[in-house]
Amino acid sequence: MALAIGLVVAVGAVLGGTLLALRGTRMDVQEWSVGGRRFGTWLFWFLLVGETFTTFALLGASQGVFSTGAAGFYVLGTVVLTASVGYFLVPRIWRAGKDRGLVTMGDFFTARFDAPWFGALLTVFGIIALLLYSRVQLTGLALILETLFGLDVPAIAYVSAGGLIVALFVLVGGMRSAAFVAVVKDVLLVAMLLVVAAGAATAAGVGGIGEVFDGVRAAHPEAATLPGIGGSTATNQWWWMSFLLLTPLGAFALPHAFQVCFSAKDTSARTRSSSRCTRCSTS
Repeated sequence: MALAIGLVVAVGAVLGGTLLALRGTRMDVQEWSVGGRRFGTWLFWFLLVGETFTTFALLGASQGVFSTGAAGFYVLGTVVLTASVGYFLVPRIWRAGKDRGLVTMGDFFTARFDAPWFGALLTVFGIIALLLYSRVQLTGLALILETLFGLDVPAIAYVSAGGLIVALFVLVGGMRSAAFVAVVKDVLLVAMLLVVAAGAATAAGVGGIGEVFDGVRAAHPEAATLPGIGGSTATNQWWWMSFLLLTPLGAFALPHAFQVCFSAKDTSARTRSSSRCTRCSTS
């Protein structure tokens, strides 16, 4: 039953997002690559959040906190600081893309430095980075599905199915389909996290976030401070602060995150989205 519901939701979200993306639009390079530069504040915000809260948010971040304690909480700071950096950085990227008709990160650096070879080199490195990044995401998806459904199915089957679905709806609908699917995915993700958090709190007999931290501190004192559970100098204060600094500075270095910057309707949509992302992450 759970498998059937999951498949219906996943396929429905992909098909719905693709159909909405294609409705009333004439697909060309601008439309496919950057949504025609017509994403308003809310749609752009969901797409921005969708690039941030991936399978890592569902699996990697929580597991990092569970296994290391305080060291894993770097993720909260990086999300807030990334949105803060984007508030100032991304409007400049958007303006350059709007004025010159740019659609990729390679286009941007080719135009910025008048060096086609530099843009081509960044494109090659970007493809390699995206292949590695996609593998991490699909591996996380496979672990989640395997845990949820508990079927005797090879992990490669989950990875292949997920990769095929993503490839098809992106090839057909472009960035606009990804944005509409991000709306469904983010709403379901937040709803699921609230249900899981409420269920876990009830099962553990705690009445609030403060009691959760008090219980963790009592059961695992080393988890409350750096370097955390089983930590060493590799997860000390210097590592923690450097990670908080370097991650936001490199957040838009990946091609897919850089390209999202071109899709906003105007700079106000982009700055409002960054502001909302900062407030939501802080909350």
